[in-house]
Amino acid sequence: MPRFLKRIGLYLKKPERRALEQDPIEVREWKKRRLPKILEHVKKHNALLFYADESIISLIPYVGKTWAFPRAKPIVRVSGKRGQNIGITAAINEQGRMCFEMTLEDERFTAKVFLRFIRKLRKGFPSRKIVLIVDGAPVHKAKVVKKYQEDHQSRFRLEILPAYSPEFNPTEKTWGFVKTKKLNGSKAINKQELRQETQTVMQELKKNKSRISSFFDE
Repeated sequence: MPRFLKRIGLYLKKPERRALEQDPIEVREWKKRRLPKILEHVKKHNALLFYADESIISLIPYVGKTWAFPRAKPIVRVSGKRGQNIGITAAINEQGRMCFEMTLEDERFTAKVFLRFIRKLRKGFPSRKIVLIVDGAPVHKAKVVKKYQEDHQSRFRLEILPAYSPEFNPTEKTWGFVKTKKLNGSKAINKQELRQETQTVMQELKKNKSRISSFFDE
């Protein structure tokens, strides 16, 4: 059967996960109505459109595959300390621009942290209006965030993605690239080393506009 399927042009692929809780009506509304209106607003105001997301970088790294002889068992030594991680927020756009910020020591993702990131993003592009698309995490919809948007609506606009729809946020691919390609098998032994290594990786990625733009290919 596999040989027959290959002959008719099929390939064995790993399905991409979609949440059962995702509302198809909301998704359809986003694709056909909301997103086109956002893009129209961006064009009208000569704004910059960014997608943002938060992620956790763990001291226990992702370990991918490697080449080895059939009977050989590849081993890579990495940290086994659980619960040691750092938080990071990043925003990217289709033109290859990126802004990122790591949380402070023992700091959690809060509305205050998110607002600090928004201010940093706006400071990086002071002459342009920013339109920022994020998921529906509680910190993104907090009262202080809504108040900030109301006070700065001429220069800043926040849009919320449909629930359970990470596939519409290209920033998700940033985390996949960083964790599985750059921090794969990391030798960091503590949070300080992990922070330094992550900082270096993100700075390198920030300079690679073509790579960032590639996250929007789909």
